[in-house]
Amino acid sequence: MAIANPNVLNIYLERRFMKDHRGTIRVSAFDLFNQNTGFSSTTTASSITQTQVNRLSRYFLATFTLRLQKFAGKSPMGDPSSRGFRRDGGGGGNHGDGGGPGGLPGGGPQ
Repeated sequence: MAIANPNVLNIYLERRFMKDHRGTIRVSAFDLFNQNTGFSSTTTASSITQTQVNRLSRYFLATFTLRLQKFAGKSPMGDPSSRGFRRDGGGGGNHGDGGGPGGLPGGGPQ
């Protein structure tokens, strides 16, 4: 007898800690009723068919997560110049520095 629509229940319990809730420990349980077994049996007047496929049934998982928000004490949304962008819309345009396309003065070959 096959279970056409198994009842699959997944739950988790989570605890946040550290300053600004940066650390998280989570314990999860998947397929708590253990009904996703992948086994079915079909019986007809002339035959019996049993099928088994590989599936994950009930399992547990423990997870630790640490959110990294700051590197070297700097805020990620700090000064725009710290991300490599220039306020004047720059980026190597034709500013007389030989920075045109292809690196040639004036914007490229002529």
